[in-house]
Amino acid sequence: MLVSQLLTLYTTPVIYLAFDRLAQRFGTKPGHGPAEDHSPEAAIYEACLLRFRPITMTTLAALLGGLPLALGTGVGAELRRPLGIAIVGGLLLSQLLTLYTTPVVYLAFDRLAQRIARRRLPKPVDEQRALEAG
Repeated sequence: MLVSQLLTLYTTPVIYLAFDRLAQRFGTKPGHGPAEDHSPEAAIYEACLLRFRPITMTTLAALLGGLPLALGTGVGAELRRPLGIAIVGGLLLSQLLTLYTTPVVYLAFDRLAQRIARRRLPKPVDEQRALEAG
């Protein structure tokens, strides 16, 4: 396979992980293909179970890194405090937007795609009319 040939050329772990994810995405591994026969709600639920912890941990790590700037005292703190408040506030807002609006936008695009697909399908022809006209 192409993936295994590329892995023999480039053997770094980062590239291996990237190719492994590509293999999972395009279904070259048995049982790891793209999710099929899922409703959009089921796909969102599955994604939430999989991605909530990493998203939250990343945001909390950055947020906790910005807290000393926001809460700091001492010489020059009045210059650094606005930066810290902007970092903490921005991370909290982006976390809320990521967790709450992404599923809503996904559902909206899925419904839009279904409407477009319905419009593109040919209208069923009544067999009686076809026989009478023909």
